Amino acid sequence: MATIVFNAYTARMNGPYLQIDLGLGSAPPFASRLVEAKNIAEITTAFEAYKADAAATGLGMALSIMLKSGRKPNGFDKLKAATRTETVNL
Repeated sequence: MATIVFNAYTARMNGPYLQIDLGLGSAPPFASRLVEAKNIAEITTAFEAYKADAAATGLGMALSIMLKSGRKPNGFDKLKAATRTETVNL
């Protein structure tokens, strides 16, 4: 069982580049979410729900996935690489 954390950061397009504001010292634009998961399918489903909730705010954001604790499920590194530049409302 792994504990996965989803994070959101304020983002905007600056010409052809994605500009991400890490917001050091300020509140994030959308709350982080912790998920307990046994396999990659559970993580993917939870991340899609998190992405939909973040998109509903109407704010431009970049989303990330991190392993907080436990053993990462098979395929986690591929999922993390595939969602490295996951954005909403940009």
